[in-house]
Amino acid sequence: MPLGIVSSLLHLFVSIYTFYVVFKVSDKIKTNYKFDKDFFDKNVVMIHLPKELLVESKSIDFDRINENKFKDTITYFCVVLTNHFDRDTLNCFYQNINSLIVKDNIDSLDDLFNLTDTLGIYYNQDNSIKLYKKNKRATLYHELFHMASSYVDNNNNIFSGFSYSNQNDDSKDFGDGLNEGYTDLLTKRYFGNVEVFESDYDFEILIASFIEEIVEKDVMEKLYLTADFQGLMGILKRYAYEDEIRIFIKDLDFVLKYNDENKLNKKNIKILNEVIKNISEFLVRTNYRKVSMMDVSDDVKKRLINSFNRKIDKHPGLLLSLDGANKIIEKEIERNTLINGYYSR
Repeated sequence: MPLGIVSSLLHLFVSIYTFYVVFKVSDKIKTNYKFDKDFFDKNVVMIHLPKELLVESKSIDFDRINENKFKDTITYFCVVLTNHFDRDTLNCFYQNINSLIVKDNIDSLDDLFNLTDTLGIYYNQDNSIKLYKKNKRATLYHELFHMASSYVDNNNNIFSGFSYSNQNDDSKDFGDGLNEGYTDLLTKRYFGNVEVFESDYDFEILIASFIEEIVEKDVMEKLYLTADFQGLMGILKRYAYEDEIRIFIKDLDFVLKYNDENKLNKKNIKILNEVIKNISEFLVRTNYRKVSMMDVSDDVKKRLINSFNRKIDKHPGLLLSLDGANKIIEKEIERNTLINGYYSR
């Protein structure tokens, strides 16, 4: 079959599949909560497959993997991923797996003299993983998830899970906090049965789990593995303004950068606490707005909202009590009443 016909059919399939996913998700949501008159974007496309990934899925070259000293770990990762996710969800994975290089840097000067706390790094530019500590298969699983959710476009823009960066401009980095948290969440979810994990991203994992509860597990996993941050934004924009979402993402990046004893002073601690509280308030507001749109009874809505808020209250590190969460909701109710009154005039 000519290549042009194959390409056209593939584009048609992606369009149909995208429409199906959007329909199935949007069908579950009844928009009876108003932010403003024209807030909702009726043309949000949920899954964005870039042209770099619109190719036929490749098979896995296990012969090449068997040449690597970490072959058992890499092979098991491949088996678990392909058993749990469909081929379209794994486009990034299939693009990267056969050219992946895994290097063992445990004898590097940084490691020998304990100059780095880094356990491992995935380098998008050359599709390689470097491990800096001994006996850290759990770290390799984490980095393999980065590999399976990353691609570089023709303009050197790097899309990795829910993060964005540019090879030529580090100042544009965005989304690392949510991305690292969700990467570790998936690592524990799918490989916690074979490895004992000690995470440096406990706070980020917690926040990512709350976002997943709002977005829904299957949807968020697919968005992550297709490096579809815009798709995630499209869903969250049903319940929050874009500026609110971007501030939340940047706040989580701030926590990732400064939630370290070596970087904390009195000024940073004060700012960090304010940022953490802002993150918690965003979660409470966003979940409340989502539940308010659901086509269920008021009693069910109250139970869902209260359950979510109690989970927030359960974690003292989120700096938001159940009473504080309820006050946020009271303000949302007052605000929504005013907005509905204005547009019903």
